[in-house]
Order: sequence, then C-alpha cells, then structure tokens
Amino acid sequence: MKTVTESDKHNQVSGRSEARFVILTHCLIIFLAAGMSLGSWTTCLGMEPMRELRARPEVWIESDRVNILHLFEGERLPEEWRSLMAGIDLGEAPIMGREKFIGSAPLRSYLEKLIASQGLDPSRVIIDLPPDQVVLKRKTSRIAPGEIEEIYRNHILNNAPWRPEDLEISGITHSGLAELPAGKVSHVVDANPRERYVGNVILTIHFLADGGKKRSIRVAGKVQLHREVVVAARPLSRNDILTELDVQLQRMPVGENTDRYATRVEQVVGRRLVRDAELHQSLMLTDLDSPLILRKGAPVTILYEQPGLRISAKGQAREDGGAGKAIRVLNTQTNRTVISEIMDGSTVRAIH
Repeated sequence: MKTVTESDKHNQVSGRSEARFVILTHCLIIFLAAGMSLGSWTTCLGMEPMRELRARPEVWIESDRVNILHLFEGERLPEEWRSLMAGIDLGEAPIMGREKFIGSAPLRSYLEKLIASQGLDPSRVIIDLPPDQVVLKRKTSRIAPGEIEEIYRNHILNNAPWRPEDLEISGITHSGLAELPAGKVSHVVDANPRERYVGNVILTIHFLADGGKKRSIRVAGKVQLHREVVVAARPLSRNDILTELDVQLQRMPVGENTDRYATRVEQVVGRRLVRDAELHQSLMLTDLDSPLILRKGAPVTILYEQPGLRISAKGQAREDGGAGKAIRVLNTQTNRTVISEIMDGSTVRAIH
C-alpha cells in the first residue's frame, strides 16, 4: 500500500493533490501497512489516557523513513502512545531539496480511529492540526570545506611513501558542497592505485550518512616533496673535479623524480661536473661523470681484441672522457674513426 507521494516545488504550484502523503481513512488498511492486525491493536485497551495531539506544521526528518510520531510534539505524549505511534510507518522520507505533504483532514480521521481502537473517546482528546497540511522536509548536514581539506591532507600523509614532515600540501580545491541527509556521517577515500602522492594529486571522497553513500566529491591539490640534496657551495664550472668544499646539503623541493638527485656528499666527491652550476644549485646524478683522464687530441694506443687475437694501433682521441666512457678515436694508420672505451690515460679498446 502506498501511503506517501513525493512532489517537488513545481508540483506544489501545479497541484498539491498530486504531491501529498495519502493517509487512507480505513483504519484496518493502515494497521496492516504497519504490520499489525486489528486484533493486536484492540488488545492494547486500557492505555494511559491522552489529553492532546499537537502536530507540527513543518517537520524536519532525520531518518530515511517517516513514522507518525515524527509529526507530533512527542514530548507531550505518554510513553505508551509514543511507542505505539513510532511503530506506524508512513513511508520514505523526502529526498534532499524536496518536500512531502500529509493532508490534515485524512490525518484527523485516521487519528480518531486510532484513539478509538485503544478504548478512548476521540472527542475527549484535543487534536491540534495545521489548517491544511503537514509539510515534511529532509534534515541535512553540510560538510565544511575545512573538513574536506583535512580529510584530503590526512589521507595523503597516512598513505604517501614519504615522511609526513617532508611533504608540503597546497592549493586544495574541490567540486561543489558536501550536503548530506542528517545522520551519522562517515567517509571513504578513493585514490588511483598507482598514485605516488607527489605533484598534482586527485582523490575522490565518498561521504556516507548512516552507512549509505550519499555524495562523492573530487578533491585536487599539489603535493611537494622536500628532501636534503647536494647543492653547489660556490659557483662551479664544467669539468671541475668536485671536493667536499665544493658542495653542501640543503633542504629543497625535489618533485616526483627523487632518484635523479644526489642526496649524499660521497656521491659527488671525486666526480667531474659536466655543466656549470650556480651557487646553491642542486646537483643531479646526470650532471656528474668520471674525472677526465683523456683529452681531445691526445695520442692513444688502440687495442683490437678478439678471442685468441690482440692487435694494437696508434690513434688520436677526438673527445674528452673519463675511465669507461666510450669516445670517438681516429686510427692514424688507417685514417678511420672507431668507437672505443677508455681504459686509462693512454689506452682505449675498440668497441666497433
């Protein structure tokens, strides 16, 4: 049996008769809708007398279902009557932003039958109802922007593979307001399974009221990772061989690719700088090379090696390089250029 119909504000103007709770006047049908038989109700005779029923003209509902007790000032009623009326279900509560209505005339008729079924005289009970109808609205709660930002921050700090003190979170934005039906509010946060929690980070927060998901909000922000990295302690030039006096550790933002930075002084000492570096400029591992042991134009011995065969020839380096680096070398006997690996300051090994 349908005891409730829903209407939006447009329907309120076009015809409220289509937007009302329809309370059936036949008492037996109402009892059955509440899951009770007439016999079980009439056994309740002898309940404490009730002097008045005073309905609220506007009722804010906090639960998903509406019962008849919601309509009245329950604190004025005897406990037995409050328990009885709380068990009479009228249907689903209105959704957020809409209203439902209960007509005063059918409500009065139903209440008189309910009172009579309990062995009381309805004429001796004051039934105070609004002139036309009782309006039902869904009570809501709004999640403050600061609370959304706090959820975002906490999720990142608790799930990022970095120390919380190394993270700086800024520029948090989210779409819309989190307005929920009143109830016990909780939340669940979704993130991309491959999220590294650095750079631009997007999360989805699902808000629940009384355990049911009611609203999802997309939240974005910027996460910067700060680490101690090796920086130039003075202006440095290309091909400088670095010493401990040339560098120092400094805390600074490092972005997503943290592995590209030198983070220990011993990683750079004794290495050759392949580009100029300004004061306090961070040093990348790609900025470092082995010390130069062979200069462009220097004479070298080229070794040609195969299983069971070793041949040497005179050559000339066409590039600077450190140990192990592959450079171009001119074979001065054949006037051909070969790619060779630097073995030491005067020897290279032909690669191809």
